[in-house]
Formats: sequence, C-alpha cells, structure tokens
Amino acid sequence: MYDEKFKGWTIEKKMERLEEILELLENANVELSSGVELYEEGFALLSMINKELEETKTKIETIESDKK
Repeated sequence: MYDEKFKGWTIEKKMERLEEILELLENANVELSSGVELYEEGFALLSMINKELEETKTKIETIESDKK
C-alpha cells in the first residue's frame, strides 16, 4: 500500500516525512482514526528506511571485503 505512495522518494525525503508524522502525533490533537493512519504510515516509512539502510550497509561491506 505505502510502497507505491513512496516510490521514487529518497531516503532523506522519507525521513523528513517520518519526522513530520512524529511531530503531528506528539504535538497535535489528532483524532484516533487519523492517529492510527499516521502511525501506519510512519511504521511503513520506518520499515522502508531500515531496509534501505541495511541494503546500503551490505553494499559497503561488500566493497570493503573486495578491497582486501
């Protein structure tokens, strides 16, 4: 569901959106249904960000091991 919504977004843009969501949930008077939707979106973003970071880490480790 969210994969398509954030397709083509950079990791930085995803992190910015995640920060916006956190601010909304922490500071705003959000209705329960809206809060749940924001939480789902944030969780999806967090999962995508973690996946990208793990993939990047693996690439770096591969490059480093190839240098030896």
